[in-house]
Amino acid sequence: MPARQKSERLGATSPSCAERRGAAAAEAGLPGSGRTRAARAAILTGVLVAACGTGPSSPSAVGSCGPFPPWPSSEYVLPYPVGTAYLVLQGNCSGLSHTGVYQYGYDFDMSIGTPITAARAGEVVVRRFGFDDTQIRDGQQNYVMVRHADGMITGYSHLTNRVVVSVGDTVAAGDPVGFSGNTGTSSGIPHLHFSMSSCLVPNDCGTRPLTFRNTDPNPNGLEAGRVYPARAY
Repeated sequence: MPARQKSERLGATSPSCAERRGAAAAEAGLPGSGRTRAARAAILTGVLVAACGTGPSSPSAVGSCGPFPPWPSSEYVLPYPVGTAYLVLQGNCSGLSHTGVYQYGYDFDMSIGTPITAARAGEVVVRRFGFDDTQIRDGQQNYVMVRHADGMITGYSHLTNRVVVSVGDTVAAGDPVGFSGNTGTSSGIPHLHFSMSSCLVPNDCGTRPLTFRNTDPNPNGLEAGRVYPARAY
């Protein structure tokens, strides 16, 4: 669950676990309310276990999820503009909140107002807004859902209350769909929650594994604790 963009040059090497720990310590110490700092620290502790330990989202354990579609030919691109890069705070099968029907979700660390873009061409089928970034209870999240040609649906959640699309709009990959926020069950940490399912209510059909073709290799999905750059496609 995100709060700040992590800057990284496109094509840079992946950070070591020691570097990730240092970045996480700096992240947890960023300005904010006591509640926000505490939530950030707790989440980042989970990220470190996932990325550098033996937790459920560690690279070796993530392989037990899936199977994942081949990433070089994936129909999906990262849900943020080309030329930017963001930290994955929580990945698939995390053992935290990404379990059960919600196991195949990604939380991208983003400050409020960060542009969010469509991960694939499709039609906007749901648009829910009206909550501000202080409303962080269940049922108070702003979100957009896009249906794709094969019937799959991608969801963009915890958005700030700024509308850029309407139901029935068609979008291409890379088109704006909203802005990252801190609404609903965000744990008090502004971020984008992104997932894919075959229906409008993941409780009914679960989420699906997906990979992204315009970033670093991700054969088992994106790893928690890593920054992924969005490259041209």
